Amino acid sequence: KCLAEVDEWKALGEKEVLSQIQIVACLATAGPVTTNNDVFMVNLGENGGSIDGNEIEQCQDGLLSLVVRCKLVNDFVGQGYGVLDLDLDKEVIELLPGSKAKMNDL
Repeated sequence: KCLAEVDEWKALGEKEVLSQIQIVACLATAGPVTTNNDVFMVNLGENGGSIDGNEIEQCQDGLLSLVVRCKLVNDFVGQGYGVLDLDLDKEVIELLPGSKAKMNDL
């Protein structure tokens, strides 16, 4: 269930619920992430675009005010971490026969 569907949380009301929530965010972004936790993405057209994880942490607009930590990672790094959570027997298709057997146990 989504938190908003739990009866105990519904009874508290939106303001009370939001006062008890803290969000930790990790955003996978296309482009090199700097040591300052920001990225400039050239794939957004001629002028590109930037995201600053530190600014997101400081933002007090709407639901962004619930974000207490925001770390940026390169999108390929994010994919790599996501692969670690796959169930090899249920979520992976073997393209080369025998390749699963060659993988190290993680």
